[in-house]
Amino acid sequence: MIDDISGFKVRNTHMKRMWTGSMWRDQSWEPRQSQDFVRGVPDDQTVPIPRPRSVNTFIGPTVTTISANALAGTDSLTVDNTVGFNGGDSVGLILDNGAVFVATINGDPSGDTVILSGTLPYSAASGNTLTNYTSSTTQ
Repeated sequence: MIDDISGFKVRNTHMKRMWTGSMWRDQSWEPRQSQDFVRGVPDDQTVPIPRPRSVNTFIGPTVTTISANALAGTDSLTVDNTVGFNGGDSVGLILDNGAVFVATINGDPSGDTVILSGTLPYSAASGNTLTNYTSSTTQ
């Protein structure tokens, strides 16, 4: 017989059939690799009881508007609503010149009045926005 790998002429008694079907001589023959017989095991990675986390929805900072004109040099503001505004909160007020005046609230607001830690450098008209930077909410 002719060896399929080397091409040598070899006696039939010295030949072996490989697992691929080809015939090899005894010196060239190799057993089949044991890793050829390994079979994959399915790996189920699904979660038994899925409970995905809900996405945070940003609502934004607490905002209100001024209900009465505020003159330059004052530290007291009359606002539409004081809910969500507390003493020590950092707030920003849009002034008539377009600048944002940042201050801290002195004490808890009483009624519809908010007292600021500093005085206004410019006037603020009724309807201007007062934003509480400390109190932001998510849902």
